[in-house]
Amino acid sequence: MYPAVAAGVAAFTCRNIGNRYVADFLAPSAKLVVEVDGGSHRQRATADARRTRVLGRLGYRVLRLEAEVVLRQLPVAVEAVREALEAGRVLTL
Repeated sequence: MYPAVAAGVAAFTCRNIGNRYVADFLAPSAKLVVEVDGGSHRQRATADARRTRVLGRLGYRVLRLEAEVVLRQLPVAVEAVREALEAGRVLTL
């Protein structure tokens, strides 16, 4: 997803946030974290919710995308990222 998102959307990187978390994708200038959640995240809902709250307290917005959407419907995933960047809202697909 990185090349598709990075192409003209925003400057994304994968890096540590607050020495505690590593984001799948991070647009520092937009304070947007994009997390791609695979099957293992179904058992991690509580931990993921906590992580989202902590990131929110640090000033980040979190967009969670199901891995299946990214793998099978990449244009939909990229559009969700664009919308989140433009509207400043949090979405989940």
